[in-house]
Amino acid sequence: EALADNLLRVIDVLCTDAMDRAWRCRMGSAGALSEAIALVRTWDDLGGGGTVTEDDASPAQKGAGHRLRRLWRTTLRLLDDVREDVRQKGETLGKSLRSLTLRLATLRQEAVRTSLSILLGTTGLESSCTAAAGLSISTVLGIVDAAPPSSLEEGLPDLVAVLVGSVSNLEPAALNYLQVRADAPEGALSYDALDSLRLRLSARSPLSVALDRLFDTVVPRASLAVRRLLIPHLDAALRRAAGTASRAAAADCAAALARSSPAAFGGPSEAAAVRLLRALAAGAERERGSGARSRLSRALGAVAEACPPPAVGTLATEACERYERKWGA
Repeated sequence: EALADNLLRVIDVLCTDAMDRAWRCRMGSAGALSEAIALVRTWDDLGGGGTVTEDDASPAQKGAGHRLRRLWRTTLRLLDDVREDVRQKGETLGKSLRSLTLRLATLRQEAVRTSLSILLGTTGLESSCTAAAGLSISTVLGIVDAAPPSSLEEGLPDLVAVLVGSVSNLEPAALNYLQVRADAPEGALSYDALDSLRLRLSARSPLSVALDRLFDTVVPRASLAVRRLLIPHLDAALRRAAGTASRAAAADCAAALARSSPAAFGGPSEAAAVRLLRALAAGAERERGSGARSRLSRALGAVAEACPPPAVGTLATEACERYERKWGA
């Protein structure tokens, strides 16, 4: 009862102690935090207030959003600690914090937005620490699965872009090694066979399932402004994609958006839509594997139907000119 009455103060003190220079203090604070946050049941139990997407060092800011961000920042730091004992306690804390985050995400959209603001950043999914990145991915996927669609609308473009870019990160490194060095013209070790295998595996990955859910349940209900914002984010994700699976995922998302919301490709989004169209065309022309090339080509056709006809005509003319230069009239 005494702990419940002073829960917020205890959490604040433990978060501070978890960053102490003494490793035993960090380890003990991590274990105590796991037990303390188990008592939190609602957003108000954590301090209430609105969404917080940036850290604020002001001591006057003691709302639930600030505490949730601080808890995540502390946990991700502990997972990358130099001491194994501290990292083990950090893993236990991470499981407790993930459960708390998913519980709050089903109740309040502020919890969804606050959590995603830190999990999608450089300390979360993009962290060089494998344990921190893994916990972040697991939590983000849990939020996508558990949170109401309306809670995911704000920040949807950033969420989709990060998930698309992360699809290739879950692939076994051995597949990429084999495919890059594949020289058999046909058979199990041909480039196309390995490309097809990679795409089949990525299609069943948790990230691809989460993207499918977003485009099936969240995107159709999102406002036109949010759907328009998806276009430049998909364009950037496609251009930055480091692997075949991410490029194919970006193409699939672009095709799904073009089919479900062709109106988003006009008006203020026309320039961004044309850039996406050109990125898909360049990717389809450059892609070596037939499987990925086919998916990029299908997406190109879907986006072309939604784009302004003059832009499509210009792109087609340029493609014909390149063909003539390469193969002759």
